Amino acid sequence: MTYGGEWEIGNGKWNDLTGFALLRRSAVSVASNIAEGHGRSSRREFARYALIARGSLKEAETQVLIAQRQGYLAAEKVVELLALATRLNRLLTGLRRGLGVMGLRGRQLSVAPRADT
Repeated sequence: MTYGGEWEIGNGKWNDLTGFALLRRSAVSVASNIAEGHGRSSRREFARYALIARGSLKEAETQVLIAQRQGYLAAEKVVELLALATRLNRLLTGLRRGLGVMGLRGRQLSVAPRADT
């Protein structure tokens, strides 16, 4: 922790401007990866982008926790945001299962061709 409520992360600092920009970018990345995956040519690729979206979601969760530690977010807002993240995580898991490429522990299974291809 440094002067002004910034938190040192590697060579950078987390503050209300850069920190929330990182949070926003992570949140936008979730939707962007789902959209990009949907535009790909196979279910397997779509599922891969859904997994990348989950990584972006986890990054956003981390940014929320950092913001709370630094006093930028109230506990009630953190609970609300983390509950939303949990719901989104479940939706992403359901999406991957619906695409038929997720087995136990995320192992890839054989994939039937998409009906629309």
